[in-house]
Amino acid sequence: MNKFKLAFFIIVVLVIAFFSWQPIVAYATLDNVQVVINKDPERVSDRYLIFTIDENGETEVFENVDSFWHWKWDSSDIYAKIQKGDTCEMTVYGFRYPIFSSYRNIVSVECESP
Repeated sequence: MNKFKLAFFIIVVLVIAFFSWQPIVAYATLDNVQVVINKDPERVSDRYLIFTIDENGETEVFENVDSFWHWKWDSSDIYAKIQKGDTCEMTVYGFRYPIFSSYRNIVSVECESP
């Protein structure tokens, strides 16, 4: 009986940990970046990929998906704003994990055409 209670407790703790890391990452990694869009944005499955280059010549790919934690439901509108060659100020969060095809997500964007 004690082993069952311990296993149940461990499972509950793991489930809570799994769901609690998402809001922490969503706010702890919030960042503002200024980039130039160097390739036309692409829709891949259920997300939009935005290809950029920063002022140091570093390239980075961002994703644009809806975010429950930032109350963002306008990914398609943001996608429509972004054009190749635009200089954009973006608020983003998250990490880039190439092994999982995970990208930082765009929360908001303001773009200027050249």
